[in-house]
Amino acid sequence: MITIGSLLFIGSLKQTAAANTLVILATAPIFSSLLSWLILREKIPLRTKLSIFTCFGGILLIFSESLQHGLLLGDLMALGATAMWGSNIAIIRSGKAVNMIPANILGNLGVVPIVYFLGARPFLVPPADVGFLLLLGLVVLPISFAMITLSPRYLQAPEVSLILLIETILGPIWVWLVLGEVPHAKTLVAGVLILGTLLIHTLLSLRQLNHEIKN
Repeated sequence: MITIGSLLFIGSLKQTAAANTLVILATAPIFSSLLSWLILREKIPLRTKLSIFTCFGGILLIFSESLQHGLLLGDLMALGATAMWGSNIAIIRSGKAVNMIPANILGNLGVVPIVYFLGARPFLVPPADVGFLLLLGLVVLPISFAMITLSPRYLQAPEVSLILLIETILGPIWVWLVLGEVPHAKTLVAGVLILGTLLIHTLLSLRQLNHEIKN
């Protein structure tokens, strides 16, 4: 799941706007809820069902904008990455007692032979970019994936989801500031719709969990 999701994620960033990719990826918890229902037979609360329909409406809005700008392929790749990473969340939930960090490492390393076979030439990277790649590969990705994998042990799932929403907001801002890439209007509307829905859903879930703990 990690390997395929990573390949689709990188492909999406090359084929569509960064804001499109990140907004669609924000719906990963929705996919994990569906998969938890299918695989783990967990019941889906009404608020989650409503959130699923709303988020898919937002995704369709992004797709409609991308059709006009030739970005649909990248959006579909982002949706595929979201499905893969949502599956990963469901798998982690099914084996809570197992340390999944090694699986995440193997999943990311699995990308290497595939992209090399597809024509990647890592030794031809310009010297100016080597430092950025080392920072990404040795610091940013390992630490972030490890923390995301470990965080559900110390925080309730809604809290983790709530914190991860920050990435969807900050990502397009960094891309806009550094690369000057401005999100399309419908993407902004869809982003507000999806993030607002996820925010309300997460807060309601957190409230219910706290209530259950007190009782």
